[in-house]
Amino acid sequence: MPIYIFECNKCKNNFEVYQKNIKDSFNYTCPKCKNSDVKKVMTPTSFILKGSGWARDNYTSKKS
Repeated sequence: MPIYIFECNKCKNNFEVYQKNIKDSFNYTCPKCKNSDVKKVMTPTSFILKGSGWARDNYTSKKS
């Protein structure tokens, strides 16, 4: 289940929510101030390419 980060527009508190589907509507309230005016925050992923990888050995380029 993905974890989404929300921020309260009133107190600027960030909190995590486990949500089954990104398309599901959200009606969450801030656990700190109980305000329902919250927004979803964009966060970086933990996806990292390691090793020689396709970008380093020109996997996508045409070989002659």
